[in-house]
Amino acid sequence: MSFGPVFSEARDGERIRTQLIRVRDHMLAAARQGRWLSVERLCAELEDIWQVRFPAESVGADIRHLRKREHGGHQVERRRANGQNYSEFKLALPEAVQGELLRIPMQHHHEDAR
Repeated sequence: MSFGPVFSEARDGERIRTQLIRVRDHMLAAARQGRWLSVERLCAELEDIWQVRFPAESVGADIRHLRKREHGGHQVERRRANGQNYSEFKLALPEAVQGELLRIPMQHHHEDAR
């Protein structure tokens, strides 16, 4: 895994992987509904579902990690949010390669987590 110079597998591994999986799963669910998410909205929705903190800086990094081959090689679409000074993101769902993109094990969908 390449999570930066201060990353420690022993200290951070499980927590980082869990957060990345939750970010990925939620973004895939939103993409299936055609929804775009800002980092702030994504954090708020995840915090509401999981009842733990999702720091915006960390979630933004997770979105970037999802583009990396070792984290699924997802195509992440980005757009300016209705003329605002922030971006929104959506994972592309190409049917031809969808099975290849979903290599990280799926966690229970958020409705199951409640």
